[in-house]
Amino acid sequence: MYRNYYAGYLTSWGRFYIGWNSERVVSLSNIRPIHTLVDDISGLGILAAEQLNEYLAGRRRCFTLPWVLQGTAFQVACWRALLRIPYGTTCSYQHLAGLVGKSKAARAVGQAIHTNPLMIIIPCHRVIASDGALAGYAGGTTLKRKLLNMESKHRKSHLDDGAASRK
Repeated sequence: MYRNYYAGYLTSWGRFYIGWNSERVVSLSNIRPIHTLVDDISGLGILAAEQLNEYLAGRRRCFTLPWVLQGTAFQVACWRALLRIPYGTTCSYQHLAGLVGKSKAARAVGQAIHTNPLMIIIPCHRVIASDGALAGYAGGTTLKRKLLNMESKHRKSHLDDGAASRK
């Protein structure tokens, strides 16, 4: 068993909390954990902080650090399905339920992704209500909107760059 460490990390977007051990990152969110915080980020926590800064600046689309999902089999299936939603796009809770083979369980899927401990690495902010509403997000709808806007902006600029280079 590994000992997990948790620390607050201030970014230009506000405070985030990183949890890690000697092998994997175990949490990354803007929600303060119930665990005792350490004063300094070290080891994989430093890598997580660097990649978080790159992501929030629009210079990173996915995280390449080692991480682990800790939850029930259903939660883990839902969280893994989130990785199939492309950067800068969204899908509905209903669609995500279909991806995990539970097409009639959109609410259960919503509850599962609400408990995602890696809410920035595993992009639960990309899931919206069927009517387009932002709906629930454990990190708050203000952060969800900001993340979606940032991804949309950087996805478009990346697509524009690609189109310009093909001319």
